[in-house]
Amino acid sequence: TSYNQINEEFACENKHTHYDILRNEWAFDGLSMSDWGGMHDRDVALIHGQDLEMPGCVDDNINKIIEGYKDGRISEEMIDKSVERILRCIDVTKDNKKYNEYVFTENNELARKAALESAVLLKNNNHILPLKKETKLSVIGKYFEMPRFQGGGSSLINPKVTNTPQEQFDEEFIDYIYSVGFYDNETYKNANLELEAMNNSDQSDVILLFIGQTDFYESEGYDRPNMKLPDNQLSLIKTLKTLNKPIVVILYGGSSVELDFIDDVDAILYVGLPGQNNGYALTRTLFGDNNPSGRLAESWGIKYEDYPFSKDFALNPREYYKESIYVGYRYFESLSKPVRFPFGFGLSYTNFEYSDLKVLVEDNLLKVSFKVRNAGDFAGKDVPQIYISKPDSKTFRPLKELKGFKKIALEPRQEELVSIDIPLTSLEIFDISNKRNVLEKGEYEILLGHNVRDIALKELISLKGEELTDVDKSRLDSYFNPSKLDDVKDEEFEYLLGRKLPSKIIYKKPYTFETPLREMNSFFGKFVQKIITNEGVKIIRASKYIEDPLFRQRCNLTGTTFFYSGINNCLRSLYYSSAGKISKSLAEGLLDIANGHPFRGYKKINK
Repeated sequence: TSYNQINEEFACENKHTHYDILRNEWAFDGLSMSDWGGMHDRDVALIHGQDLEMPGCVDDNINKIIEGYKDGRISEEMIDKSVERILRCIDVTKDNKKYNEYVFTENNELARKAALESAVLLKNNNHILPLKKETKLSVIGKYFEMPRFQGGGSSLINPKVTNTPQEQFDEEFIDYIYSVGFYDNETYKNANLELEAMNNSDQSDVILLFIGQTDFYESEGYDRPNMKLPDNQLSLIKTLKTLNKPIVVILYGGSSVELDFIDDVDAILYVGLPGQNNGYALTRTLFGDNNPSGRLAESWGIKYEDYPFSKDFALNPREYYKESIYVGYRYFESLSKPVRFPFGFGLSYTNFEYSDLKVLVEDNLLKVSFKVRNAGDFAGKDVPQIYISKPDSKTFRPLKELKGFKKIALEPRQEELVSIDIPLTSLEIFDISNKRNVLEKGEYEILLGHNVRDIALKELISLKGEELTDVDKSRLDSYFNPSKLDDVKDEEFEYLLGRKLPSKIIYKKPYTFETPLREMNSFFGKFVQKIITNEGVKIIRASKYIEDPLFRQRCNLTGTTFFYSGINNCLRSLYYSSAGKISKSLAEGLLDIANGHPFRGYKKINK
C-alpha cells in the first residue's frame, strides 16, 4: 500500500480499497504490506487487512496491536488470518538452494535481452542509423562513460556486473574522440566544455550526443521542477548544431521530456534507464546488429502545458484528480490533441505492413487475427496493438483504449499470421449509477495500429451486454466534452465522486507528525529542514572520496535522493522507515523544535 491518503483515508488502512475491494470483491488472500514508512495507524491497518509493516515493526506499532487486542478491537481471528498469510508467503517464496554464479549469468542475459528490446527509436532522418563501423565519431556526454542506467531511491541496487558504452566501444575497437560536454550535477552552461566538444567534433562525420534526465531532476520521492532537460544540455545542442554535422542523440531518463531541440538533431534513440548491459545493447543497436523494437508506454506531449490540469498540479498537498479517466493517451486521443510522440510509438530500421484483420467472439473472448509482413530489408521485431472504440457509449469513455498487443520477430519479406485473444471482461466499464463494472451492449470498433494514432485497419462488431443506466449528462458536461476538462467545475466532480470535496490543506503551527517537513515554514521549522537535508549533503560529500566509480555514483545518488526527498516526508514516515536510526524521542524532539520549543526538543533529543 502507498504512502498517500485516498479519499481522506491512508492507503494502509483504507477500508474500501483494501478490505471491500482487495479482500472481498477480488478475493485476494495474499500478503498485504506497507511501503517503507507507509504505515499510519497499525491497529486500524490490521483490522482492515494489512498484514505486514515495512521496513520492520517499531515498538509503538507493536504496542498498538497489543492494546487493540486487549480492548477487543482486534480479535484473535484477525491476528491468525494475518499471520497465516505471512507464513504462506514465506512458504511459497523461500528457497534453501545455495545460489551459484549461474544465477548471475542467467540474470545478466535477461538484463541484456531487456536492454536490447526496450530502446525506442524516436527519430531517424535520412536513415542515419544504423551507423557504419568506419564512421568517424565524435562522442559527447558524461553518460557515455558513466551512463544513468538505473533510478534512485528504492530502485537503487548493486549490480553484479556493469557494462558502459565507453567500455563496449573500446572492446570493439570503435574509433571515436570523446568529450565530456557537460556535468550532470550542474545545470548552467559550461563554455569550456562546449568549446572542447566543438573542437573534437571538427573532423568527425557524425556526433553521438549522450544526454538525458539527471539524478538531480528525477527520482523517487520528489517531483520534477519541469519537463525540460537541464539548461547546460540544451545549450550544448544549440552550440553543436552550428557545426552542421549529423547529430544522433542517445536519450536517458525514466520519464518523458520536452523535445524543443528535435529539429536540431537527426536521430533520437531513447534508452530510458537501460540496466547493467547498457553498453552492449546500445552498441549492437547503433551499428545495426540489433533492430530497435521498443515502444513508448506513454504519450509524450509537446510541452508540459499540454497535459490536463498542469496549471493546478502540486500547488496543494491535497490533490483533486478531476481528470477522471482522461489520463495520458486517453486524454490526448479523446481531444485529438497534437503530441510529440503518441502512446505505442517506436520506429524500426525496417517497416511492417498489416492485412486481413478478422474478429470473432467466442468463449467470452474477442479473437483477433491479422497478418504482419516485414516489408523492409532488415530483420526486426514489431509490436502490433489492438485498441477498441465505442463512440456511441451512453457514458463518457476514452475515444480509444488499448486492449492487447504482441511482439513478433520477422525476417525481411517474411509474413506471419498473428492472433490476440482479449477477454470480454476487459471491455467492461464502470456504471456510475449502479457502482459496478458492466459490458455495455452495442457496436464496438476494433482497431489495429502501429501505435494509438497510426491505425492501419478496423473492424466493426456487435456485442451482447447490458444497457447502461442513463447518466445526467448536463451534470457531467466537461466529462462528456473533454475539451472543457481544464475548466471542470467542483460541482461536476462532486457529482461524479458521489460526495462533497474535502477542503484544501493549509499547514500551520502547531505542526504534527503528519506535516511534511517542506511545509514547516516557521523559523525553527526551516532549521529542522536543514538538519534533514544536511544528512543528504554529508553522504554526497563523503562519496567524492570513494575510489570505485560505480560505488561513488551509487553513494552520490543515495545522498541526492535523501537531500531532495527527505523534506517531502513527514516525521512519522521518517521515524517508521529509518530502521531505528531515528528514534521516537528524536522525532518528537525535532517536532518540538519546529513548533518553537527548542529547549524542550533538545532535551528529548539528548535523551
